[in-house]
Amino acid sequence: MSKLIILRGNSGSGKSAAALDIAKDSKDKLAIVDADHYRVNMLFPKPFNGHDLGALMRQNVLYCLGHGYTVIWDSIFYANERNKEYLGELLTKIHPNENYIFNFDVSFDETVRRHKQRHKSNDFTAQDMKEWYKPVESLGYDFEYHIPESNSLEQTVDFVKQTAGLKS
Repeated sequence: MSKLIILRGNSGSGKSAAALDIAKDSKDKLAIVDADHYRVNMLFPKPFNGHDLGALMRQNVLYCLGHGYTVIWDSIFYANERNKEYLGELLTKIHPNENYIFNFDVSFDETVRRHKQRHKSNDFTAQDMKEWYKPVESLGYDFEYHIPESNSLEQTVDFVKQTAGLKS
């Protein structure tokens, strides 16, 4: 059965870096659905309808799961009612098994420090990030795992791979 791995947390918390590191040495049939790719490189003109973003990502996630891919879904996914509803049907009815949610619990100061080290550092400012930043709260599933900011990228990748049973 296909696995769904959700990496959620604030911008700059390390989700995309972890997803790429997991994928680069994986022996599993794997697809990354990165919200930033859709938001920045796919949907135009800006601003676009947020419903379109969610629907497009969900369709790609479902396609990949249905075709035997392990999916790493990288998005902020605030713990609001809209996202709980959006993910709820998928995680409980459509794909009720082999789901893993990893919550990147990283302080604002640390997200800014990490952001300065990545290729997207010129795309938006620390002030922009401050407007988006919210503490990461649980979505309420028993398959959620905490990733503390003290984890290195290597520790995070190892933890996700081990927890989800991914092959290297």
